[in-house]
Amino acid sequence: MQFNCTNTLNDQLLEEVTIVMQPEVDDIGLVEVVNIPAPKLQYNNPGVSYVAFKKDDPDDFPLDCDPTSGEPDEEGFEDEYQVEDVELLTGDYILPTYIGNFVEAWEQLGDENEVVETFALDKDRAPSLKAACNSIIELLSMHAVEDTATPKSNTVHTLLVSGTFLGGGCVLARSRMTFSPTTGVAFELAVRSENRNVSQVVVGAIA
Repeated sequence: MQFNCTNTLNDQLLEEVTIVMQPEVDDIGLVEVVNIPAPKLQYNNPGVSYVAFKKDDPDDFPLDCDPTSGEPDEEGFEDEYQVEDVELLTGDYILPTYIGNFVEAWEQLGDENEVVETFALDKDRAPSLKAACNSIIELLSMHAVEDTATPKSNTVHTLLVSGTFLGGGCVLARSRMTFSPTTGVAFELAVRSENRNVSQVVVGAIA
């Protein structure tokens, strides 16, 4: 993750600006592997800090500055600043991936690890089938294939999407949907992958 940082304190020079992240759920299985601080942040000058985590089964040093000259003191002190929470969604674990023949790949995966659920989006959230397609694609972070991103009918449609789940496994989803001007969009989402737990997680992204 990249954090764009700007020093808004005109009397301080910030050095070694590090983003400290901690999952809200302790056993979620995320382990920090890389943390690259922004080496130096002068007043009103942007910098970049990076944090990387892996799925698994250093400090801020501001220096007081003269607000007139901008020259920092020789000695600094430790300090902390609160940043907004970062939310990791199911889609963050999926890489949109193009496949040439969805039906063939769908049949090859088979229904052994298939998970099927039905959902409904009210007319405010899904005023059309196109809006529903956009929402599903965004939530799942998958690639719409075979020209199914744009419905050709105003009332019925089938959306086909594909992706690669964390670790390299193929995951496919098929959404059969209908639209009613009074109630919105109702759809059945079927997900197939090489692991049933993965299929369940992907379906859960909609809930």
